[in-house]
Amino acid sequence: MSDVKSYFVRNWNRDDMMNVDEIPVEVHTSLKKVYLTLFCAMLSSTFGSYVRWISVAGGKFTVLPYVASLILIYYTPPGRVKTRVLLLMLAACLFGASVNAFTNYLFKIEQR
Repeated sequence: MSDVKSYFVRNWNRDDMMNVDEIPVEVHTSLKKVYLTLFCAMLSSTFGSYVRWISVAGGKFTVLPYVASLILIYYTPPGRVKTRVLLLMLAACLFGASVNAFTNYLFKIEQR
């Protein structure tokens, strides 16, 4: 319980926020992987949006596989990183292809 309290009770000052020392190599490598994954997910979502824009594929059909891929990501063990990343890219692509259906349903906006 004390670990949880120590996480939320932080006595930071201005000097701690302005610290420009070098970060450890492990943290740098981990941050590069996270940002690369986020970039690839955005690229995959953009690809799905362009596929939806060019063809008629998408809409309500892509919403169901999108939700299914999110559920599969949730139930995939954390040790299977490659599988989780591939499912994330699939979910991002399907989300990009189904954005039109989401905006039409949530905001009643036709994107034609």
